[in-house]
Amino acid sequence: MKKWILAIALLATNAMAYEVHQENAATGVYIIDGDIPLLHPSQKFDFIQSNEDKLIVDTVDGVYDIWNKFDRMNLTYCVSDEFGKNKAATVAAFKQATKDWMEAANVRFEYVASEDDNCTTSNNNVMFNVAPAFGERYLARAFFPNYPREYRDVLVNDDSYEYNAKALAGFIRHELGHVLGFRHEHISKDSERVCDEDENFKPLTKYDSASVMHYPQCGGTGNIMNLAITEFDKEGAQVVYPF
Repeated sequence: MKKWILAIALLATNAMAYEVHQENAATGVYIIDGDIPLLHPSQKFDFIQSNEDKLIVDTVDGVYDIWNKFDRMNLTYCVSDEFGKNKAATVAAFKQATKDWMEAANVRFEYVASEDDNCTTSNNNVMFNVAPAFGERYLARAFFPNYPREYRDVLVNDDSYEYNAKALAGFIRHELGHVLGFRHEHISKDSERVCDEDENFKPLTKYDSASVMHYPQCGGTGNIMNLAITEFDKEGAQVVYPF
């Protein structure tokens, strides 16, 4: 299947149309495009676009940034006890969101509840951890497959729980898209460019404005109260995670 390659430099020191800011959490990482953590302020990203704009996939040195055939079937995670009263809602949201991605692509997420009392980035008994965040500018944020274990966490901000259970599961579906290596759909040249970054990428053909990876506030046609995996999302995900 034909691919288009595009590259974009994301510099935390350069004020762009979409803001870069430093996270309040203990890691203090920089956040670009709302919910993507940078490993260092000058980190660069490459993207590969499948035909018909089904999904935008992160790459490293021109190679797909996806999980290998073993790890993609062993995406284990824990949910921190520090969520307190919000833990049950968090566990339920991840259960629904992981189920949806496992139906869409050949990947397997597994919740390891026995690790919840030590659910930090130093826990190597799971592939990633889920932890609470407080006072951040995002609803949630995640990571990409190439990130080292110390950066492999999904943080869910406290204001995410002001929404209903369906919306929370949608936020998590979006973040798990990043965990699988998918980028935001609204960086496409054919979007309304409401959430622009810069001009260092190629214009493409039509894109999926309803994608689970498209911010509704950035010209997307999806529903913020139910970010859902579309048929294009499924087809695109199966390019890199085929059944």
